[in-house]
Amino acid sequence: MNLFGKLKCKKQGHNWNGCKCVRCGEVRDEGHHWRAGDDKLHYCTNCRKSEPHVWDGCKCKVCGATKHTFGDDGFCIYCGQGKVVGYSLGKRTELRLEHCSRCGKKTPHLAVICNYPNDPNYGTAYRSDCIPCGSAPFCPKCNSYVSATTTRNEFDGAASAVCDCCGTVLWHE
Repeated sequence: MNLFGKLKCKKQGHNWNGCKCVRCGEVRDEGHHWRAGDDKLHYCTNCRKSEPHVWDGCKCKVCGATKHTFGDDGFCIYCGQGKVVGYSLGKRTELRLEHCSRCGKKTPHLAVICNYPNDPNYGTAYRSDCIPCGSAPFCPKCNSYVSATTTRNEFDGAASAVCDCCGTVLWHE
């Protein structure tokens, strides 16, 4: 960078901030601050060097990025994380393995979770429906188990359930 900085570093040694000298701009191959980039690379926030991820199951050993591989059951084959199956207005719907209060077994559940980062309830499940017990409705249009909103008509009191993903009426009384 500047000549004065290079001379000062030659006399006194470098002033390292991670992998980069703050005086002369020289870069060394240690002290990198890695951040996840895309599916293939992570990069250093100081010097912009990029390298391929080093995967250990579904997590990169270097930057901590995750890339899940979901099995036919909807859960990651490495860590067991459930697949996110839908998003709707501040909520996400994902598969979770939970203890069912109905059947008493640890079964796959469809959980509706707060997805607003600024909400104090962020990451908290609003409700969780057991798929084997039938409390999670199946949408033929989405071809999967979904979260549904149940409403009651104020005129005649009839109830109906609507898929949160596509808006299909799942049942009507």
